[in-house]
Amino acid sequence: AAVIFDTDLLSTWVYAHHYYGSAPGWIDDHLRRTTAAGALYLLCETDLPWIDDPVRDRAARREEIQARFRDELVGRLLPYQTLGGVGPARLAAAVAAIEARFGGISA
Repeated sequence: AAVIFDTDLLSTWVYAHHYYGSAPGWIDDHLRRTTAAGALYLLCETDLPWIDDPVRDRAARREEIQARFRDELVGRLLPYQTLGGVGPARLAAAVAAIEARFGGISA
């Protein structure tokens, strides 16, 4: 069985550094001790238009946080696939990446 997460400790770590300049030590400790064996990160490009809402902010810093996510994935040797495109094309890219990594998906 596969599980898909929108947020994990790595993304929490990146956002903590983005907003506060650091992350709690327990997150650092856990990330150092944990491997992502069998994982695949889907890193969405910033090619969709910005939509301001109460959760999203810092539109001018999208590329900065995107680079931070990419740097952390590369630096931690975590498998990832970059996704771009709009609507069905983006979904198809995600499905293709998952199928390539895990050999197929079912609902």
